[in-house]
Amino acid sequence: MSTTIDRARAVKPIDCWWTVAVIDPAAVRVLPWIVRRRSITPNRITAIAFVVGGVSVGLFAAGHLVAGAICYEARFFLDCLDGKLARVRGESSPFGAAFDRLADSLTVPAAYAAIGWTLAERHVWSHTWVLAVALMAAMVTVCELSLEAAKTSAHHVAAATPAGPAPGVVAWMRRHRLTLRPWTVEAETVGLFLGPLVLSGAALADLQWAIAAVYVVFVAADIALMGRTLTSSARISS
Repeated sequence: MSTTIDRARAVKPIDCWWTVAVIDPAAVRVLPWIVRRRSITPNRITAIAFVVGGVSVGLFAAGHLVAGAICYEARFFLDCLDGKLARVRGESSPFGAAFDRLADSLTVPAAYAAIGWTLAERHVWSHTWVLAVALMAAMVTVCELSLEAAKTSAHHVAAATPAGPAPGVVAWMRRHRLTLRPWTVEAETVGLFLGPLVLSGAALADLQWAIAAVYVVFVAADIALMGRTLTSSARISS
């Protein structure tokens, strides 16, 4: 028996580049099989993803970088799948969203810390900096949550203000469901999947420093966006 899936309902209107290009095409093929099985729920998929993420952290810490990278990407695939299932079934909930965010917030920094530990044990990274990338990833999460809160507040103020037509490049990216720039998912894909999959030693350590620098840029961008959002909201309300 086949199940027809409304793809437009399953996927997000705008999503990260890696998700749109790589994850979504595979996920929408798996989704019909999952939808038919009522015992599989979005929250159960989130829980399984969290466990798989924990396995990836353990593998990274034990020095099995390739296996850890593969497990991490399997976790991310499941992490994307739970939301798609929830949207198709109409089962999205505040609890599910919070559970998903909490799992991500714990798994991503832990994975970076585990890679840092392995690199330090191999003497290509200082033990002093084992948590460097993990802390930056956690800081980005805090900034993202703060920015979302600021945007929600501003939306209530500016809801009646119509948006102008999007410029050409922006319009093209919106039509193709792409965010305007690569963001945390792309950084995690490089730092926790592609990097450990193909690099090792000093090369992987250099990549981790690069990811830390990227997260610094993300934090600065989020702070700037928060300031602009709050300023715009104050201007409209006055």
